Amino acid sequence: FIGLDKITVSERNMDKIQTPENIPRLFDMVTVKDEKIRPAFYFALRDTLVADNLDQATRVAFQKEKRWRVVTLQGQIIEQSGTMTGGGGKIMKGRMGSSLMVEIGR
Repeated sequence: FIGLDKITVSERNMDKIQTPENIPRLFDMVTVKDEKIRPAFYFALRDTLVADNLDQATRVAFQKEKRWRVVTLQGQIIEQSGTMTGGGGKIMKGRMGSSLMVEIGR
């Protein structure tokens, strides 16, 4: 829950911005029916960029002038601090359970 009366967002921050490689800003992709809630979306999304893949995300996240928060279409996120989270396609499992099954089956 975000209290709209508690949010302070400059209208200037919500204007379109120049981005590396002209990739879209997530906030600019959001359409709202009621303009009064638009600041809440900016408050949550800020200047997060949307990259096609992790290679592009890595390239644009670490610019010389500025670091960007970037999310890929696969769900990976690179934070301004450099930490990476999310994404992943193949679930990796340990083999401990399969080893146990072999011993019990003997």
